[in-house]
Amino acid sequence: MLKNLTIEGTAKLLNDKKISAFEIANSYIKEIKDSKKLNCFITISEEAAFDAAKKTDARISENKKIGLLDGVPPVSYTHLRAHETLRYLVCRL
Repeated sequence: MLKNLTIEGTAKLLNDKKISAFEIANSYIKEIKDSKKLNCFITISEEAAFDAAKKTDARISENKKIGLLDGVPPVSYTHLRAHETLRYLVCRL
């Protein structure tokens, strides 16, 4: 389910409380650890990812407005598909 979500789709699910930021972070961490094909991460900051996710979930539970990238696990731009350069992402925000 999460693999094919856009940033906008992820934000909508978070705002609609259909998924938590913690669940998203956990899903991506699990995929990174389980996939032998990716092998493109030097450091996995699991604790930092979960801490950030918990803060996002707290803001959502308090009905505070969250940003478009809130709850979206940060990764190096080298993990993006070829057409998704940083310029592409910034232009779409």
